[in-house]
Amino acid sequence: MPKWLDWLPLFIFPLLLFYILGESPHWFPDSIERALIGLTNYNNPLPLLSEGITLPSGHIWQPTIGQFIVLVGVILLYIELFKSTQTHQTSILDHMLSTFVFIGYFAFFLSKDWAVNNVFVILMAMSFLDVVAGFTITISTARRDFGLGKVLGGG
Repeated sequence: MPKWLDWLPLFIFPLLLFYILGESPHWFPDSIERALIGLTNYNNPLPLLSEGITLPSGHIWQPTIGQFIVLVGVILLYIELFKSTQTHQTSILDHMLSTFVFIGYFAFFLSKDWAVNNVFVILMAMSFLDVVAGFTITISTARRDFGLGKVLGGG
């Protein structure tokens, strides 16, 4: 795993995506602006799967942009929880930055109209879970490591 992944909270990426989609469409030419605004309707089908996927049952599943973003959030949460089980020197920095990322989610939710939607709230909840679980898992791991050192005669 690259070293920057040890200390960088991955939930910064969806937050930056929302920020760019919410704040910056006017920075681009009209054609790109229309495409970016189209991506902010999270109930639209995924552009690559606009016809959907035919399931063996015969039903068609048509994933939306919002569902895809939430799925990416679940994958990021898994990676963040896995990072919490590691005891690196950068763990404290990662937890501190994760807290700042959650505060960013919460501040945008309270102050920006583009952040008031279900997808953003779910990602904000995942970011909060990352903060709480990160500290909890790190403390539990540290306790176990210190307890194991006493059993082995290390202090």
